[in-house]
Amino acid sequence: VRVAMVLYEVVLTVDAHSEGQRILDLLKRMARHVLTRSGNVRKIENWGVRTLSHRIRKAQKNHYNARFVSLWIDAHPVVLKEIEDMARYNRDVLRHTSLRQKFTLPDGDGFLETEVRKAIERSEEVR
Repeated sequence: VRVAMVLYEVVLTVDAHSEGQRILDLLKRMARHVLTRSGNVRKIENWGVRTLSHRIRKAQKNHYNARFVSLWIDAHPVVLKEIEDMARYNRDVLRHTSLRQKFTLPDGDGFLETEVRKAIERSEEVR
């Protein structure tokens, strides 16, 4: 039995005071993981810093503001679980939510996938 790729939206609530480079590195790691497991990264959106409706307490610190980032991926459900584990154990991620989408995004020119692949290749060349 072969399971088809499913479109998911993964929303990350990230500490507003964390370094942008650490958030970018987390997103690159997630994108690299999805791409190496035969998935596809459709879109990454930065919703910016917003005031939270209630306090989130993590790592003995109160958070009243957070940055929201949305990651749209086509992936196998097992890959989604691994992405959620990456978010769960990252110190900058306060909360995460995964939503299975009933619709599909139209295929664009592949700009995002191309840019993510280039970023991954550049990071591997540095190593």
